[in-house]
Amino acid sequence: SMVVSHPRHALRAYSAGLDGRICAWSLPADGKVGKGGLRPTWECSLLAEAAASAAGGSNQLLNPRLAHAIAIDASGDLLAAALGDGSVELRCASTGQQLARAADEDAHRGSACQVGFLP
Repeated sequence: SMVVSHPRHALRAYSAGLDGRICAWSLPADGKVGKGGLRPTWECSLLAEAAASAAGGSNQLLNPRLAHAIAIDASGDLLAAALGDGSVELRCASTGQQLARAADEDAHRGSACQVGFLP
């Protein structure tokens, strides 16, 4: 769905896909990718997290918990995600750990399609 990077961290990028994953990617300092290809430095499976929580399951047919958009803050430390179930999450950009989540009555009734940080 989306790939973002930070101007001060040119060798780091983040991706969100309709496979229900958010991934962090780091390029080698020389910019060359070996034969094994590029692998995520971390990834989180939104569908697996939903199935493990009491709040929802991965069998949700309408508006499943897929990442539609992501954004990185000015410091490069925070990653925000707009999800298909209407929730918005804030994650640590270096680890992927969920820091906060607006969901249920605090979130949208339909899919959240865009997210961003103010300067």
